[in-house]
Amino acid sequence: MKALYFYTQAFSALPALPAIRSASENPRAISVKDATVIYLALEQGDTDQSVSECLLDFIRERRRNGLPVVIHSFNHLSDCPMPLNPAKKLYERLPQQLVATGIEHILSTTFGWIYEISMTDVGERGSKGRIVCAQIVERPSR
Repeated sequence: MKALYFYTQAFSALPALPAIRSASENPRAISVKDATVIYLALEQGDTDQSVSECLLDFIRERRRNGLPVVIHSFNHLSDCPMPLNPAKKLYERLPQQLVATGIEHILSTTFGWIYEISMTDVGERGSKGRIVCAQIVERPSR
């Protein structure tokens, strides 16, 4: 998983075009003030657990006064993107997984759509950056 984050004063995302054939017919538009926006790229080898744990750690550590978190699919950020169908399913399950762990106010754009995005970040130190998580490598059993 690779991700970029932005603390924003305002964020809006309007669906413009479907980017994949299997894109939902009813994409979500989002408009929110004062939020953390995460541009998320799912990569080969990512799992529901690894992605949700990484984002959960980041959100709990950095969340600003319980403000909303917006997750925006940005799979082309990766050189090794997860295949489309598994990525779509994981991305669609992710908000509910984060809510189930106690993180409130999770919004997400619709996977497979190109959005017109408007964003105003807060312009402070640390108001944007990348989320880095240790890659868990499973070792073969003996």
